[in-house]
Amino acid sequence: MPAVNKSIDLLHIQDKHHPAVSALQNIYEAAFPAEERREFSQLLTLLHQPDMFLYMIASAKEVAGLCIYWQLEGFYFLEHLAIDPAHQGHGLGKHVTQWLLTRSSTKLVLEVERPVDETSQRRIRFYQDLHGFTLHNTFDYHQPPYQRGGQPVPLYLMSAEPIADAAELVQVASHIKQQVYERFH
Repeated sequence: MPAVNKSIDLLHIQDKHHPAVSALQNIYEAAFPAEERREFSQLLTLLHQPDMFLYMIASAKEVAGLCIYWQLEGFYFLEHLAIDPAHQGHGLGKHVTQWLLTRSSTKLVLEVERPVDETSQRRIRFYQDLHGFTLHNTFDYHQPPYQRGGQPVPLYLMSAEPIADAAELVQVASHIKQQVYERFH
């Protein structure tokens, strides 16, 4: 189990019967609205995918959060990062994001809600201020639906390294749509 720092451990979850799965499900479903996440049972069927990684974040030997990312061609895609409210405010999200940035030799890309309230503005600032992410707010991105027939969700893309131009943003968005969403419908 890799240690992010001396008080945070990450455990790669590869077995849907792992004892932490129930706690991870609770964190996942509480942190993300239904339209911005998979059904948890569907997520568990993806554990065998070689390009998808589900990590349990542990602090003081307790389940404190989760991180789901994809190793795609040319970049990592951080699909979900959530910290249980009881463990928020201790820098866990910051340390896990930093771990991902050092793990990847390529770009790190993520989706973020549009800044319509203080919570969504705080999330954007978290990635911009602490990690230097670029917000691509001039690119009209919509998260593809997780289920066939679902509605796209208007979000923005952010990247740890600047994306060169609109053509590259289109390519990144298309790759995410195909590899993370549509191939599992």
